[in-house]
Amino acid sequence: FRIPEKFIKYKAIRSSGPGGQNVNKVSTCVEARFDIGGATFLNEDAKKRLLTQQSNRVNKKGELVIQAQEERTQDRNKVIAKERIDQIVAHAMVEPKERDMWQGVGEVTKLRRKDMKQHRKQVKSNRKMSKSDYF
Repeated sequence: FRIPEKFIKYKAIRSSGPGGQNVNKVSTCVEARFDIGGATFLNEDAKKRLLTQQSNRVNKKGELVIQAQEERTQDRNKVIAKERIDQIVAHAMVEPKERDMWQGVGEVTKLRRKDMKQHRKQVKSNRKMSKSDYF
């Protein structure tokens, strides 16, 4: 699934962490913002799932904010941020399956298990030596 570029806003910021003088001079980190409310291609259920699944990445304006600073170039970080947003939105578009309640173990299975336990009990008791075997 690919989100159209017009729904994503990009902003270049300075990367954090090690990197020498290059970090201080060049804005290679890319911050991508996706407006969830303004996405016309998403239905309301998908928007709600996206807001709950990614609640720590959504700001007060309802924008999904993703930062990419893995690569040394701004263009590559922009591609990475776009791919992340695509994956997150695609995951939110999938409706969760309706789960059936588990009914438990059937009566026949319970009886079979009891029979197996009785059989094991008999096998183990046959291994024991009686007091008469010692004297």
